Amino acid sequence: MKELLENIEQHGKRIAEYTRSINYLRDSLAIIEAKHQLAIVEAKNEETGKPLYSNDTARAGALKLRLEDNETYQIKLSNLRDLEHERECLRAEIESMRGLFRLSLLDKEEAITAGRVTA
Repeated sequence: MKELLENIEQHGKRIAEYTRSINYLRDSLAIIEAKHQLAIVEAKNEETGKPLYSNDTARAGALKLRLEDNETYQIKLSNLRDLEHERECLRAEIESMRGLFRLSLLDKEEAITAGRVTA
């Protein structure tokens, strides 16, 4: 039972580490997105001086294409998805271990109630 509690604690620490890394990656991605958005908003037709992307839909499409072509962005996005997946797996493992811990407590309680106290 003690080992189960230690495993739950270790998983909790790993989740906290993943969460820090996830937040860092999200911030990094937001900076890349902001740089591209700014470049898109400021882009002008050289001949007319008018904005190259005249509406929100065009700007959103241009951003999507630029981010798709940005290798750094794609690597960070892939890393983010991997970390989020790993964190969710750890959370599921913790829930499973908590269930096992509750069952072991119920077993001990039942043993005590039945007069079969075990160490």
